[in-house]
Amino acid sequence: MIEWIKNLLISIFGNIIYCISCLIPANKNLWIFGAWFGEKYVDNSKYLFEYVNENHPEIKAVWVTRDEGILKLIREQGYEAYLMRSWRAYLLSFRAGLFIICNGIEDVIPYAFGRTRIVQMWHGTPLKKIVYDDKYSVIPDEKFRLFGFKNIDRESTIFIAASQEVKKRISSAFKASLSRVKVTGYPRNDVLIPEKIEDLPIGDMLNKLKVNNSLGIYMPTFREEDGKLEDVLENIKDLNSSLKQLNTVLLIKLHYVDMK
Repeated sequence: MIEWIKNLLISIFGNIIYCISCLIPANKNLWIFGAWFGEKYVDNSKYLFEYVNENHPEIKAVWVTRDEGILKLIREQGYEAYLMRSWRAYLLSFRAGLFIICNGIEDVIPYAFGRTRIVQMWHGTPLKKIVYDDKYSVIPDEKFRLFGFKNIDRESTIFIAASQEVKKRISSAFKASLSRVKVTGYPRNDVLIPEKIEDLPIGDMLNKLKVNNSLGIYMPTFREEDGKLEDVLENIKDLNSSLKQLNTVLLIKLHYVDMK
């Protein structure tokens, strides 16, 4: 009952915010960026945000966040950022021409997109089933509805993909037409292209590891089930012994959800 009342209040508040945003003309040169429910400064949103700030002065690029540490970090870099709960964040969101997100609408201010186009850049290349193709995970989107019928998780104007194959998967996962999915590549990968490996933060380490060694990398995705990562890594000593015999170095990059 308490959860139902909470969702009802959120829905009522959201509808009010949405109606207000519908009344305010959008500024096509005002773009609002966010990532990972407002809790991180990472991913495709981050790198496009920095690129726009450095290369397109005609665009007012603004980051919104729930985290005061992130707010300070972005402002120290000379970029514009606001806490989501601030009146300034709401006013700018009402007027924005674009929302740029990489997870869901909660990356920015939900509901404030009456006249705003949404660019969903996502945060990975889906090998596993995601969003509406995932038949096992419950998508908690019931509270995010407008007037009882409009599902804002599916209101993105366009999506981006890294290839034609990924385009088909994104289209299916979000129930979006193929015409709404653009093959652009990912901003977070673009920042690597012009660089020599020696210039990257881990470049010197990689070069040292490559001497007399083969390199491998293991980057497991997030899974809903508890304990799966531990199951994979429980035999790490045996794996390490085999790697030594093969003169191979294995780099492991965990999903941030599993970092704990």
